[in-house]
Amino acid sequence: MSQLYFSDHYIEIGSSLPQGPNIYGLGERVSSFRLNTDNTYYTMWTLAQDCPYDTGHNSRGGNMYGHHPIYLDLRSGNVHGVFFHNFNAQDAVFTNEGGN
Repeated sequence: MSQLYFSDHYIEIGSSLPQGPNIYGLGERVSSFRLNTDNTYYTMWTLAQDCPYDTGHNSRGGNMYGHHPIYLDLRSGNVHGVFFHNFNAQDAVFTNEGGN
């Protein structure tokens, strides 16, 4: 069942996928390009304080890295993508609840 949960420090968005979905994306991979969606999760977090950039205001800049998570879903020769415009730490969680 799709759901949305929101509070001051937490947001959760749920969606249903078909059995054995073809999901790709959510950052760099060192394993299969197709994501494992069998009761697993992917954590996205980016911080690089040791790599400053020049802000013009002081000798040390700020964090110059970010992540721009997107996933692609391929179904019956069609594809759609979902972009998460959020730069905070986040998890993409896949479960097999309800047969999905």
